[in-house]
Amino acid sequence: MKRLMIVSIFIISLFVTALTPLAASGEVWVDPSGTDAPDNGGVSAPYKTIQYALAQVGENAIVHVNPGTYYELITIPEGTSVIGAERDSVIIDGSGLGLNSVSLSAASSSIVNCTIRHTGGYGVYLVPSPSSVNGGMVINCLIENVYGGIVMEYSSGQYYVNIIDTVVTNTEHDGIRLLIQEDTTFTALIDNCIIENNNSSNDGIDIDIEGYADITISNSIIRNNGDDGLSCDFEGGESSGGSGTLRLDSNMCYSNEEDGFELEIDSQNANGTFVVVNNIIRDNQDGLSLESVPEPLGATYIVSNNTIAYNRYDGIYAYGDASFTFCNNILYNNGSFIVSANGKLGPSSDYYGIDFGSDQGTFYLSHNCYFGNYDGPYGMLPADITLTGELYTNPLFVDPWGDNYLLGTQSPCIDAGIPTSSPAFGSVYSDIRGVSRPQGHAYDIGCYELVQSSWSPISTKPLLTHNLAKASQMWTCVQDAIEGIDELGQEAEELLESIQSHMAHAETISNPVHASGELRKAIDLMEQLNELLECGCTA
Repeated sequence: MKRLMIVSIFIISLFVTALTPLAASGEVWVDPSGTDAPDNGGVSAPYKTIQYALAQVGENAIVHVNPGTYYELITIPEGTSVIGAERDSVIIDGSGLGLNSVSLSAASSSIVNCTIRHTGGYGVYLVPSPSSVNGGMVINCLIENVYGGIVMEYSSGQYYVNIIDTVVTNTEHDGIRLLIQEDTTFTALIDNCIIENNNSSNDGIDIDIEGYADITISNSIIRNNGDDGLSCDFEGGESSGGSGTLRLDSNMCYSNEEDGFELEIDSQNANGTFVVVNNIIRDNQDGLSLESVPEPLGATYIVSNNTIAYNRYDGIYAYGDASFTFCNNILYNNGSFIVSANGKLGPSSDYYGIDFGSDQGTFYLSHNCYFGNYDGPYGMLPADITLTGELYTNPLFVDPWGDNYLLGTQSPCIDAGIPTSSPAFGSVYSDIRGVSRPQGHAYDIGCYELVQSSWSPISTKPLLTHNLAKASQMWTCVQDAIEGIDELGQEAEELLESIQSHMAHAETISNPVHASGELRKAIDLMEQLNELLECGCTA
């Protein structure tokens, strides 16, 4: 993934500063040992309950919550942020208290660093507001053991929502539910989240669009949900249909009971675009299920640089009257299931890398790689299809059985793709980790780009500029100093051997932090060699 599941205080403060108006009415503190009295609320004399604090400060304030368990339901007013000290130690528990644990005003309120659990309603419910531009933020929260995780229903206005660094797990209904009604303009970012173990035949994320929506879901894990990992429908309203774009970028979607991503155009007056890039999609029913009604106003599917593997049915199922563009994807061992008794693949039937459910639609397929799909790379080809540069060979992953879909150094997918940086192909500039594309002469196929940066004496990873510069400077100096020495001695020879070993190890590590650590070890050994041979080098 592009970044770790860590939220710094600095980043959180940036989010809250952007969300909360400068003219905030004040900051107050809450602690389980406090007292709900009008004159309290300071650091040394905090309130006892969050809702009492919210009632005292009103709009445009910040409520700081100290560690503890708060058995209450809260409603956060316009422009106000509730910020917990730490996610795991600030618990809002709605056991036996009624419906929604946290209600956010749609007019720029936020909940940060809290665990929300045990309610018969929704963990977080965003309340629509008549304000001209409305929104809310859920940042670094854990929402668990509730009826529905995060539910937001929007109508007749402009709305935005950011859900960042949040885990939604073990809900009875959908993990996240977004309903964008007619005459609504909606923008959302769901980033670096985990949506998992949401039960009872419900989706990890469920989105219905009747208005206009621009939604990005990125760098997230969507797994083990009772229905689809994600379901999104552009639907028809009374006077118009849903329109806009859903972008799924650099996610891991796996082990959902039904489809990984189910993306549909459900109305002839809908006009939607789906962009699916840089994802790992594995062990679902269909990896991608893409369906459109006949003759919609618009239906566009752009699917580029994904790794789609071990799904029980089709890797991609494409049906209906739409424009389908599939480029630089790896379709690997789909149409099979894993027999739990022995861990081996067992057969399904009539399932393909890409299955075309009808003869409608226009299809452009370029430089996809197919291997091991049970009934072959394709189902029956539709009439209007272009195939160019397709590969039918083993992509040679590093360890697919261990869910390591990095390309091995001999993979035929290296430098074998087309540029997918244009909007027509998904605006792909980097891989699932954020490594820039291309690293070699051309884009790699699949969600990973093999790093091919060269440096003597060893190739190493990007993003290690600091240690790489030190190592390069030190190595050049040591090489010059020992060039005229015929016999280095056993200790110096052993140091040189260890330096080369750490450099070689750095080359094989995909994690830039660990690779940087190997370079640091090599630098330390170079400094010992420098001292031993009195080279006069400095790092």
